[in-house]
Amino acid sequence: MKNSSEIIIVKKTFAESQAMIYQARLKEAGIPCFVSNQNMNTVFPTIGGGISIHIHKEYEEQAIEIIKHVDSLAVEDNSVFTHHDATKEDIDYEKKLKEGYYSRKAIWPWIATALIALILMRFIAKAMGLLPDYLDPF
Repeated sequence: MKNSSEIIIVKKTFAESQAMIYQARLKEAGIPCFVSNQNMNTVFPTIGGGISIHIHKEYEEQAIEIIKHVDSLAVEDNSVFTHHDATKEDIDYEKKLKEGYYSRKAIWPWIATALIALILMRFIAKAMGLLPDYLDPF
């Protein structure tokens, strides 16, 4: 391996999931690479220019072959870039997780409302002089 410092963009995409798949396949083949513009693409998806996969110039031919292979799989089998191959058990598990999350999430507004009400009642009682001095240390 030559010690090349020239880094090139080997692929651009607008989907972060695709960029992660390309990166994983390149690293699996032993090609050091990194992804840039992930955050920019989230903030400005059409202006940012897409997500770029960078490699050393010396790995260009090998990387292009791997990317072509991944792209050919995407044309033949669209599940490479989607999550449509989940089983019924996976879907049921995700539903149960979300049900528990939303039921716990619904408690927080009530707790926050109760705390605000207690604080307001304390201020009102203090303003009216209903609080004894030993209950109001500050």
